[in-house]
Parts: sequence; C-alpha cells; structure tokens
Amino acid sequence: MDEDHADSAAPAGGVQVTMETLQEELLSHILSFLSLPEQLKVASGLEEVTLPAACDEACVEVVLRGLPKLKTLNIDLKKLTGKFLSLLPANLERLEMRGVFKLLEEELERAPSYTTLEELDITGLKNASCPALVKLLSVCPQLMMLDAYGSGITDAFLEQLPVKIPGLRVLHISGCEGLSEAGLLNLARLKELRWLDLFDTNTTDAVLRGLLSATRLSFLAVGSHCDRPIQSTEDVLCNLVLALPSLREVRLSRGIWINDVISFLNGRLPHHRNVTLSLPSKYCMFDTKNKCGIS
Repeated sequence: MDEDHADSAAPAGGVQVTMETLQEELLSHILSFLSLPEQLKVASGLEEVTLPAACDEACVEVVLRGLPKLKTLNIDLKKLTGKFLSLLPANLERLEMRGVFKLLEEELERAPSYTTLEELDITGLKNASCPALVKLLSVCPQLMMLDAYGSGITDAFLEQLPVKIPGLRVLHISGCEGLSEAGLLNLARLKELRWLDLFDTNTTDAVLRGLLSATRLSFLAVGSHCDRPIQSTEDVLCNLVLALPSLREVRLSRGIWINDVISFLNGRLPHHRNVTLSLPSKYCMFDTKNKCGIS
C-alpha cells in the first residue's frame, strides 16, 4: 500500500482503531495467538473471569497477578489448595470456588482479609477440613451472601458464622447433610439475615422458633425434597410467619403443606400483609393465591 492510500484509509479525524474497539469475536481470535501473560496485558481491565478446569494453581496465580481490577472470580477446579486466596485482587466482590478440591488451612493462614468481598459461593465444596472452612470466614468479614449448597460445612462452621460475619444477609445451606439441630440453632444469632434456604437440612421446630429473633427475614425455604420425614411442623412454621412481619415469602418443598399453611393462616394473617407461599418451580402444580391476604 502506498503512502497516499494509507492516509486515505485512516479513520477520519485521526481516530485510532484500538483493541478495545474491535468486535468481541475478532478480539478473541487475536488473543488466541498470544501467550497467557500477553493476553492479560491486553485484557488487564477485565472485571469478571471464569477459569477453565484445565487451569492449575500456577495458572490461577498468573491470572490473578495480571488482572488487578477483577471483581468476580469463578473457579471450579479439583487441583487447588487455597494458595490463590492470598493473591486475590483488592477490589474483588464475588468469589465462586465450587467443587471438591482440597482447601488447606495452612494456605488460608496466609490470606489477608478482603473487606470488599461480599459474595462467596462454595457450592459442593466437600474436601475442606472444618478448621479450613472456619478460617475461610476470616478472609471475608464483610460478606453479605454465602452459598454453601451441598457443601461439607459443619456445626462448628455455623457456630462461628455469626461471630466472623455478623452482617450476613443471604444464606443458602440447602443439602448440607453435616448439620445437626445444634448447629442450625446458631442461625438465630444472625440478626441481619434476610434470605435463608434450609431445604434438606435437619430443620426442627426448635430451629424455626429460634428464627423469631431474625426480625428482618423476608424469605425462608424449608422442607425436604427427599423421602425422609420433615422434622418441623406446620403449626410452628405458621406461628413464625405470623410473628415476623418482615417475612414475605415462604418456599415449601412439598405441595401438601400449602393447603395446611393456608388453612392455618386464614383469618389470622392481618389483611394488610401479603405472604407468598411457593414451591420450587419443578414442583409447582397449582396457584397458591386466595382471598385471605395470602398471595
């Protein structure tokens, strides 16, 4: 191309075509020819990353060092020990570390406290020791949401939860089979709790009565998807609904409970209150709305 032609091909006004202005598909194609460190230089402003299963601990370390503006990190690996937790970007807000990889307490000892980390997802995290899981709470003292669905958390973990993270608002512990009534009673100490999922846990009447102190609770999921008997009774659940004006939705695992709860609340629930009784989507067989203030 001659010099005159090159000048005519340049964008009007002297605007330069940069990597940021290229279409996403073209950018991905170009990046595929670069080494990981080179890719990170180009994409150093990324705020959200999901790491593929092929990554090992060394790869995670390179990624974290190269993405200082990262706000969301999703890791689903089996090879990690928790070493990466000492390298998290200072502005990280959400961390997803699902899976069955081994979380080592000694690695967590090196991790600082991340005050910007507000959401933690440890779904299915099974191979972590109880001390390691408790230590994990110290890494994120300002946590607002914890998803521990189907994980290996224990009573000792729940005992420390109100101490380490008193401001927790959203808690998913559905399917955590290692929790007993004694551990679940600690939920009453989470005074800021708004959203609580207790499906498939040992939720007894005593546990539900303890939630009377959760005066900001707006959503509660309770019951069992399995054939095992439900440990709590409808009467105690209904009295909890009546006692907590903040409670706006109760999700039940079995349809047979819906009619019993409606019958109990009919005439007792103040007319100015609306409480939604719902089922998980795949179990919904009918509309639960009626004319007595329950919607």
